[in-house]
Amino acid sequence: MSLGNVLITIYAKCGVLDWLLRIFSIMAERDIVSWNAMISAYAQHGEGKEAVHFYKAMQDSGGLKPDQATFTAVLSACSHVGLVDYGTRIFNSMVNDYGLEPGADHLSCIVGLLSLAGMVNSVEAAQNVAVECMRALVVALTNKQ
Repeated sequence: MSLGNVLITIYAKCGVLDWLLRIFSIMAERDIVSWNAMISAYAQHGEGKEAVHFYKAMQDSGGLKPDQATFTAVLSACSHVGLVDYGTRIFNSMVNDYGLEPGADHLSCIVGLLSLAGMVNSVEAAQNVAVECMRALVVALTNKQ
């Protein structure tokens, strides 16, 4: 598995997405690192829809739960290409379905996503979005107890 993950990472850094897909396709076993590498590769190369596709495929594969790195990669992908609906749903799923606390990188992706979509016009508005995200998180976490 680790050799496959290394090859995926190398091909991703070289921008050879068709080769990393070939490697991923022939891997007998895939762990969270494999999936995160695929999502990150597509995110880094502006292929947001493909990154979201791999995120969904990982969920459908069973047994693996997305982690903080998974959400950073897929939210970054959504942010780079303006996938507002996917990005907001994925962010909400991270908090509500997986119980993960968003970090600065997740909030940064959401603020960037909303800014690119024209939903946040200023630095002050961006800060307000981040504060509201944190408030929603606190409410969600306190309701689970």
